[in-house]
Amino acid sequence: MCNRRHIFGLLLLVITYLNHIKPILDAHCIECHSPGNFLDLSWYPFHSQNLSEQSAIVERMILRVQPGVGQMPPGHRPKLTTDEIETIQQWLQSGLNI
Repeated sequence: MCNRRHIFGLLLLVITYLNHIKPILDAHCIECHSPGNFLDLSWYPFHSQNLSEQSAIVERMILRVQPGVGQMPPGHRPKLTTDEIETIQQWLQSGLNI
C-alpha cells in the first residue's frame, strides 16, 4: 500500500511545461522566441498538437543549448545550466507534460 509520502514524492517528479520548462525558456529564450518571431516558445504546444513534432522541436532545442556545442542562446547571453538542460531532457523523456 502506498503511503502519502510516497505519493507526494511521485508527484514532485512530474516535470511540466508550466512549472518547470516555461521558467527556463522565459529566462533564456523568450527574448527571441516569442509571438511573431521564428519558433514561438512562449506557450506549449509550440507549433502543432502533434506529439512527434513537439518531441522533434524539443530534441533540437536540447542539441542547440549543449555546452561547448550549442548555439543558443546566441552571443553573450547566459547559457542554460546543466540542471536546466537535464530538466528539459527529463520533460522530453516523460512525455512533454503541460
